[in-house]
Order: sequence, then C-alpha cells, then structure tokens
Amino acid sequence: MNKYLYIVLGFLLLAFGLVIGTPYILSLFELDQKLKEYVVAQLSEEGRAVINVNDINLKFGMLELSEIEYKNEGVRADFYIRGIEFDYNIFKLFTQIDAPHRAIDKIYLVEPRIVFKQPVETDTGRVVSNDTTGINILELLGQFENIDRIHLKNGSLYQQSDKGEIIALAQNLNGWIDSRDFNAISINADGDIFYGSDANFEMFCKVNLEDASFYLQLDLRNYDLRNAPLAKFNDRTRLDGGIIDCKLDVKGNQFDIDSISVNGFVSIDDAKVKIFQTTIDNLEIHARIDDNQLILNDGRGKIGDSQFAFSANVKNIFNPEVDGTIRSDRYALNIIAEYADLAGFKSDFASLTGTFFLSPQHLRVKANLMAPTVNFQDQEIDRLKMELVLDDDDLSVRNMSMNYMGFKIAIISRMNITSGLFWANISTHRSFGEHFFFDNLSRGNEYATLDINGDFHDKNANGSWRYNLSNPAGTLLAVEGSVGIKDSLFTFSNIQDDENDFLLTLQVANIFKDPKIDFGYIENLPFHMLTSRKWVTDLVGNYDVTGILSGTINNLNTTISIVDKELPQRSFKFTSSVTNLVEKTKEIEGEINFNKFKGDYRFTIGEDHLKGTIRSNHSLRGDIDINLKRAEQVKGKVILEEFAINKMLTDTTLSGYGEIDGLIQVSGNLDNPKTSAQLTGDKFIINEIGYYSFQLSLASDTSNLAIDTMRISVNNTNVLEGSLKFDYNSRLVDAQAVGEDIDTEYLIKTIVSENGFKSATGNYRFKINGPVSSPQIAGNVSLFNGEIENIPFDEVSFAISDSLAPGGSFLDIRNHFININDFLAVKGGQYHLEGKGNLPFFDDGAIDLQVQFDGDLLWLIPKWEDFFVDGASFTTIRLNVSGTPSRPIIREGRVKIERGELWLSDVAPHIENINGEIYIEKNSNYIVFKDINAEVDGEHLQINNVKELTTSDGKKLEPWYFKQLDLNFGILTLETAEKGLEIHIPSLMVEGESGKLSLSGKTPDEKFYFAGPVRNPYAWGKVKLSDSQITYPFPPGDGGKPTAAVRFLRRMDWDVEVYPGKDVEYVRTIPGIIGEVLTELTINPASEGLAFTGVLEKDSFTPVGNLGSSRGHIEYLDLSFRVENFGLIFNRGKIEPEVFGRAWTSVRDSVGAVPKTIYLELYAVNQATGTETRRARWEDFRFRLVSADPGVGETQEQVLASLGYSVDNVEDKAKKVGGAVTDNYLIRPLLRPLERSLEKYLGIDFVRFNARVAENLFSVSSQKANSPSGIYN
Repeated sequence: MNKYLYIVLGFLLLAFGLVIGTPYILSLFELDQKLKEYVVAQLSEEGRAVINVNDINLKFGMLELSEIEYKNEGVRADFYIRGIEFDYNIFKLFTQIDAPHRAIDKIYLVEPRIVFKQPVETDTGRVVSNDTTGINILELLGQFENIDRIHLKNGSLYQQSDKGEIIALAQNLNGWIDSRDFNAISINADGDIFYGSDANFEMFCKVNLEDASFYLQLDLRNYDLRNAPLAKFNDRTRLDGGIIDCKLDVKGNQFDIDSISVNGFVSIDDAKVKIFQTTIDNLEIHARIDDNQLILNDGRGKIGDSQFAFSANVKNIFNPEVDGTIRSDRYALNIIAEYADLAGFKSDFASLTGTFFLSPQHLRVKANLMAPTVNFQDQEIDRLKMELVLDDDDLSVRNMSMNYMGFKIAIISRMNITSGLFWANISTHRSFGEHFFFDNLSRGNEYATLDINGDFHDKNANGSWRYNLSNPAGTLLAVEGSVGIKDSLFTFSNIQDDENDFLLTLQVANIFKDPKIDFGYIENLPFHMLTSRKWVTDLVGNYDVTGILSGTINNLNTTISIVDKELPQRSFKFTSSVTNLVEKTKEIEGEINFNKFKGDYRFTIGEDHLKGTIRSNHSLRGDIDINLKRAEQVKGKVILEEFAINKMLTDTTLSGYGEIDGLIQVSGNLDNPKTSAQLTGDKFIINEIGYYSFQLSLASDTSNLAIDTMRISVNNTNVLEGSLKFDYNSRLVDAQAVGEDIDTEYLIKTIVSENGFKSATGNYRFKINGPVSSPQIAGNVSLFNGEIENIPFDEVSFAISDSLAPGGSFLDIRNHFININDFLAVKGGQYHLEGKGNLPFFDDGAIDLQVQFDGDLLWLIPKWEDFFVDGASFTTIRLNVSGTPSRPIIREGRVKIERGELWLSDVAPHIENINGEIYIEKNSNYIVFKDINAEVDGEHLQINNVKELTTSDGKKLEPWYFKQLDLNFGILTLETAEKGLEIHIPSLMVEGESGKLSLSGKTPDEKFYFAGPVRNPYAWGKVKLSDSQITYPFPPGDGGKPTAAVRFLRRMDWDVEVYPGKDVEYVRTIPGIIGEVLTELTINPASEGLAFTGVLEKDSFTPVGNLGSSRGHIEYLDLSFRVENFGLIFNRGKIEPEVFGRAWTSVRDSVGAVPKTIYLELYAVNQATGTETRRARWEDFRFRLVSADPGVGETQEQVLASLGYSVDNVEDKAKKVGGAVTDNYLIRPLLRPLERSLEKYLGIDFVRFNARVAENLFSVSSQKANSPSGIYN
C-alpha cells in the first residue's frame, strides 16, 4: 500500500512540478518565445495597424496579453483591451511545437473598450470613411484553430466628439462573438446603456466584414434618462428625468452613418424638460422610427397647471432637428405673469397654438395665445391676442392686443433671455362718444405711447411716453414725459413747457408685486381744453388746481386743492379714499372743504347701482340712489336746514349768516331726470346791505326748466319778483323781472358798492324772450329824487332794448347793441336833459345818439372837480354823436353860455360875466370858440380860437386835437386888459399872495396863444407881472397830491417872456450862519426880465435872463438890512441862477454913540482855487457880516461880538434871534399885507412893525424853566 501511495504522491508531485515548472521548461527550450512571437505576429497587420502589448505572461494552460492598444489610421475607432486571455492545451503545445496556435482552444477579451471618433474631413471637405480591409482584429483572432466564439468580459463602447469629449454608449457588455465565419460575425451581448448600472438592454448584431455591412437588434428597458449623456440637448434645453423604452432594428454598411437605417419605436414616460426657467412636467412621448425618421403624433405634457398636446417630426435621428406643433385649450395665463414677475392675473385661461424647432444648436418657438376674457387686477381684459416668438435667446412679443378699461392696447417687445436686456413699445387708443359738459371730447380720440428699455433680470428700465388728445377739429392736448423703473420703484413725469403747464409726477413702489403709490402730484389739470363753454374756461383759468395721490389701486387716497389765483383765501379742498377701484363694487368716501364749509361723503358704485350720501353737520343732508339695471332709475334728495351759504363763499360782497332752508328732489331715470326745489333764504348781507331774503320754486326735466317763483326782498320789502321758463329742445327762454316802489340805493349799492348813487325810489321791468343764444331783452327804469355822482335829480327815466350783433355770442357784452328810448333827467330850476339813440358795444358798431341840455352847466362843473367851488349859468347844449365805440364822432354840436359865473379854489377866486358860444363848424371836426368873454375882479378876458397859426418867430403851432373824440379845438387866443387880471400862480407867487397878470403877444400884431398838443399844452407870448410877490426856485411841495392847477402847469410847454412891472417883489428865505435870512427885494421895472422855455415834468424847463434890485430889505438875526444892490442872472441850460448883492444897516453900541455900518454880503469860495468871489451859483453862495469899521475886526466872531453876541449874553440874544425867526414864520404873514399897504400909501421904501410876540414867549418859557417852584411873573 505504501508503494502505491508513493507512486501516487510521486505522480502528483510530477504534475505539480510540471504545472509549476512549465513556464520554466518552455523558457528552457525557448518554446514560450515562439508562442509569444506567433501570437503578436498574427495580431499585427503589415504597414497599417499598430499593436502595442505592454506585457505578456505565460502561465500553466494560459497565455495572457495585458494592456493592449490597437490603432489603425484608416479606422475611425481605437481599441483598448485590458487583456486577452488564451486558454491553451499544454500537451498540444509540447507535442506540436511547430504549430503552437493549435494548442489555443479559447480566447477572452477582457474589458475591451472601443472609442468611435467623429468623421475626419480632408482639405477638400470629403469625409474619410472607415477602411476595414486592412485590419480586422476579430478576423485575426479567428485564425486560431479550434476557436468558435470569442468571449467578452465587461466591454464598453464610447463616442469621442470632435472636441475630444468622450461619451459612454454602452457598458458592462458580456456575451460572445461568433467568429467561425468572419464574413458574417455574430455578436450577442447584454449590458448597460450609457452610464446606467442595471442590465437594461440586450443586443444582437451581425457584421459582414466582406461588404462591411451590419444588422443590429436593440432592446432597451426602463432606462432613466437622467443618466443620459445627451440630457442637455443644447444650452437652452435640458432633459431632467423620465423613463425610456425602445426596440430598434438598425442596419448599415461601411460603418458609415449615412448608410445606417433605424426602425422601431420609442416610448418615454413621466419625463421632465427644462427650457430656460420653464419646466415641462409629465411629458409622455410614444413615437415610431421609420428609416431614421422619428414621428410623434400625440405627445402630452404639462406646464404648471396647464395641459398641452404636441406633435413632432425628426427627419433624421442622426441629425436631430425637431419640428413640431403645440396646442392647449386651457393655458393658464398666470404662468406668463409669474415668468414676467407680474402680479394681478387670476386663474384665467387662453387657447394656445404654436410651432417649435429644436436642434443641438437652436431653439425656436412661435406661439399664439387668444382669450375672449381675462381678469387682471380685478378688471376684465377683452379680446386678448398675443404672438410669442422665441428665437434661441431672444423672446419677442409681436402683435399683442387687448381691450382694457375702455382702451385698445397694443404691445410689441423683445428681450434677450440670457442678458435680460429688453425693449418694449406700448400704445393705447380710446375713442369718445358724445359729451355734453366736456363737449370738446365729442367724437374725439385719445392716444398714448410708451417706449421703454432696460434689464429684465435687474428689473431696471427707463423710457419716454407721449400723449395726444384730439377731436375732429384738431389737437386739444399734446404732452410727453419720461418713465423709469429701478429697484421696483416706478417713476412717471411729464415735461412742462410754454404751451403746457400741466404737471404730473408719480412714484409707485413694488410695481411688480404689490404696487403702492408713494407719491403722486398733479398740477394745472387742463380742464379748460375739454370744453368750449367760455364760463368754464374762464372759471378754470381763475384757479390753480393741484392734486396729491397715494395708496394702492384698491385703496387710493386723493386730495384735490383748488385755489383762487387772485384771492388765495378762496379755496376748495376735496379728499377721498377709493377702495376696490378695479373691482365690480367700488367704495368712495372722503371730505369736502370749501372755504369754511366742511362735509363728508360716501359713495358705493356697483355693476347695477350707485348709492351715495353727503353730510355737513345738521345743515345739509343728501342721498342719491341710481338703479343701473331697472331703466336707470334715479332717486335722490338734498335737505337744507339753516345752511350757512356764507361758509362756502369768500367774496366780501356777501357776509352775515346767509341761511338757506328747503328741499331739492331728483326722480325719474338718467335719460330723463326730474328735479324740483323749494328753497328759502334769509339773513343775507351783500356789500353791507341787508338783510336780504329770497324764495325760489323750480321744476326741471330734460325738456323744460320752470322757475315759477323767484322773489328777492330786503328788510322784508320786495326788490325783485320774477319767473323763468326754458325749453331745452327749442332752446327758447321766457323770463321777466319786476320791481316797484323800491329803494334803488340799496339795490344798486348791493351790485356796485362804490357807485356815486344816493337815495332814490324807483320802478323797473325787464323781459327776456327768444333763443337762449340770442334773446331779446327789453325794459324800462324810472328813478325819483336821488343823486348820481353828486348831481341831484328829480327824475331819471329811460326805456331800453337790447339786440345782438350778427353771429355774436350773447355772453360777450361786446356783441350787444343797446337802443335807448326817451332818456330823461330833470332837476327843477337847474337842468333838463333828454336823449335817445343807439349805443353798440362792439368796435365797428354805428353810434347814433341825440342829446339836448337846457340848464345851468357851470353849476354842474364843481360837482365833478373840486378845483371849482361853485358856478352858475344859462346854458343850452345840442349834440348829435355818431361814429363807433372805438372812435365816436360829434357830428353836430353847439353850446351857448350866458351870464356865467365860476368860483375857483385857486388862481382866480371869482370869474363872472361868462358869455360865449362854442359850436362845431359845419362838415368838419373843428370846434369854434366864438367871443368867450369873462371878467376877473372887473378886468376883461376874451378867448377865441383859430384853426392854424405860425408865430412871428417861425413857430408853427399845433391845435388842441382830442384823438378819441376826433375833435379839433384849434389854437386858443387870450386877450386881457392892460392892467391885467388879478390872479394867483401857484409856486411862482408866494402862497396867499396874488398879482396882476397881463397877457399879450410877442409883437403888437399878435396875441397870447395857448396851443396843443393835449399832453403838453404850449404857451406862447408875453406876460407882465405887477403888484406881485414871486419866488424862485419853486419851493418844494408838501408831499400831498398836487392841485389840478399845479398838475396842469407842470405839464405845460413854456415859450413865454415875463417882464416885471410896478411893485414886483422877490421873496425868499435863505439859510444863514445863525438862523435864516429873509429877503424881500423890489425888482427894478427896468430889469431885462426872464424867458421861460421847456416842460417842468420833463426836467427841460429853463429860465433865461436877469432880474435886478436896488430896493428892499433883508432881515437877519434881529436886524433889518437895506438893499444896496442885488441881482439874479439865469443862464441857458441852468434852472438855478447865479446871484450877487449886498445890504447894510447901522447899529449903535449905546444911546448917543456914533452909528456903525454893518454889511450883509453874499459870497462864495472857489473849491478849486480857494479864492473868494462875490458872484456865485445859487447852490454855492453864503451870507456873511462885514463891518465898515476896521477896528471891529474881520472874523464873523468879531463882528458878532460887536453886535453884542458873546458867551455871557448868548442866552438873551438867542431869545431875540429865536423870537425874530419865529416872528418871520408866525406873525410876519399877518402884518406884512398891512405894511405893504402903508408903504404904497406913504410912498416910502420900508414900513416895519415889531410885534415881539415870539420874543416875549421865549422869555416866559425861559423863566418857567429856571424857576425851582415852577412859578413865574
């Protein structure tokens, strides 16, 4: 047994040794190298293929080649094999050393990997195809005998793009390759497609290497598309889930993709596709493939809540370009709103149809949406149409249109989805029907356009807008502005210019999600452009209108302020809060503030009703209810109880309580509302006249307005009773107003507060009838025992009728034509005035008036001008007036005055014996003054006139021509008696003094002429002054209003020579070193005189000549100086004269002393040289005292000391000086007329009374101030 055991053990050891030692034995006999060389040589192809074998290991029964790489320039594929295992029979290897391949009986391809490459284009553009003739690794492997199949272990297929990207086509391939017939190789395998981990497909393939054709059967089951390498179809489209099943039959040749034909079916369930940010869910595709063409007839999908169906066609699956259509009958519009980040759309649906195109490079979609009704912001959008076009990254909205809140809206836009940059154009249009109040809108159109661009991703944009409002006649309003969006803040404003002062500014926050108006401001709303009614445009033009907006579209707050431009205190303020603005039922409530009136209101507006209330404390209550369904019935009322109407008015003509009581009712329907009112009012005060009260009863519908009772009373006395009827259809009016035995002063002052009308009783009656556009107005008025503009009357009566110019508006007074019948004004013993004729108010209307006056005309003149104190005359006037209102003409006229008298406040106290005649020369506009005579203080004055005249010095004088009246008063000639007229010339003559004035021509044959023009009357001639006290330069005024005489003299253009006669004194007060110097110089009659030229108010007035004096006296301090000589020289171009002169007086130190002569000299100092001169300009000269005794000294202090002025007695002298100065102002004007009379009577130069009144007053005041007890004697 042991023997057999050893034999067995020996055999096992031998076998084990053979196994272990075979590689070494083969190596010893170099059989291993022969086997390796044979295998490599068989796998290689001469010149074309390259096989790299990294390692070859020979084991017992196995030959293993590792890391094999096979490349062939003619094949668009590379082969990578981790290893090829050859199972061989060791005994055959030893027994058949010359044919080692016969020892191989199995071949395994371990992890073979084939990488297919993209076709390669040559320089000529031809695609190089695979060349299978040069190498076929399967054929090489099949050359081994005893090999029927080549086995696959974990194989894989890959596709390499032209960019080098490698995509797995199949993995974990296990199966076999039948290599018995290398012209018809069969492959059977299963594995994972793409990157799957489940064995989800099986394949069977036959390849004919002789003609390079193949046939493939592929069965794919439950593949999750999320693992598909082509899940990202392109940059815009991504497959994000779904399960695919397919069975495909594929055949081809030459391994050329163009020769491949695919047939079968594809089914995809529960797929998800993402296009940009839009996700398509529940995608179901069941398609067939016929010869590479994929046909899909009934695909399904879901976007949000919207189901849709689609069809598609791919002509060649190897060039995957998809053409398809899409449709949905219920596409949810909130999907678009969410994408646009726009809130407000409700779950409304639209029909959608469209087409699409999809390829690896492009995505194009064209869709049309239509919806008959859509709800946005709780408002209906009608007839929504939209064409959407997606072209790769560009999304366009074309031809979008809709009707929204009465507007036709059109939108076009374009946006790049990647960058977010976009632009859009939005235009709106609305047409108007007939409007009654805003009649300019009738048949009008409203257009608005918005151009905007920006960044959709950042939600920022800006743009411009234009607005146009027009009617058939033309443009009413054209305005433009800007718009912007930044950080969800929407801003909107317009541009103001000279043509449009309208301003609108708006800021809306959270514009996309929850829009809210942060600030809105409106100014100068152009209401006046919306109506042709003049009273509206005038009314609007008088007010500034502003509005402020805030809140949301469902809770809008508004404040509207209306302020009178001329009276800012007259204002109206309207506040409201509007809720549910875009809902079917809207609520509006707020407050009304109109001046002092305050009230609140509340309205509810629904689809079928309007209800509202208004309240103001207990005084006003109003309700309205309109049923919009039941024939639009209206029911409303307003109750007034002690309603203070004055709270609503700021006009100062109305004051007091002004309470109104009554009831206003509205009934009927909107087509024919009926209104009735019963109102009473009391306690009205108008222009401080009252109390006024009224009663009003009216009824109205769409056909007629009837005021049955209209009664106005003041202090319970009727001042007006009237009625009115108006037919809306025929536009005819019939009204009347009557007043009898009324106090017309109250009534007229109520209308015009400052009217010059005083107490009178009267009656009136007016009637209006005819078309409201041009009614006939007629009436008569009678007034008794009153006064108009200070002119009393016993009776004034007239009858008038009104006509309208052809084509003129009744509301414009300039279109009226008044016919005056039987005008009469009478004051017993004073005047009788009659008149009649036509008086138009339009510019080219023809005037035809006849006026006749008999009475005292000069008695009336002082009533109009206070320069005239009183007057009396016997006067007759006859006038015929024609022409136009812009140019009236006195066609005939004659005024005759007899025994007239006038008392004046200045110039001449009394003018008497005024007689003469003034008339219009026939067939001309020349007014003739015929022998107008008058007397002043017994001296004669005569006035005549001539048409034209040239003076002896060649001056052609202008006539007095009044352009507005087209009357020529000619050139007046004035003649006085030789002694002259006793008159006072203001400013030239001392106040309170008069003198003799004699007028004459510059030559014996001429007269004193008084000519035009009216603005600056021209005086030419000679004037001789006698018995006068004059002064010059003219003293300054007192700041008060100058008299009529002074105003007239300042306007006159002078060309007059003035000569001194007898007893002409020059009087002037001039400042001195102490006190003032009072000068009274008697002008020498032999003086040259003065020539006055120019106009005072134009600063061209200049006197030329000189006046001299060797008589007179000057008072200075308490001394009187006798004039030695004085002179005034007036040079041309200087209004002020040069002066020179000296006066003297004698003084004694004590009784019996030798008198000393003291001179009062006029002098000036030359500012340039410092030298003294005895002749100086008026503004430069000074007075000084000079002693004839050299011992006194030369300084003013020394001379004053010689007169007794020293430090010790300055108080006593001051009293005397002060007294003397005060006497000059207070007492001298009273004593001087007496002194002058004595000088003339006695024939001496100087008479002086020393009243010493003021000096005594100074003494008393001084004693009182110095007495400790306040008691004085």
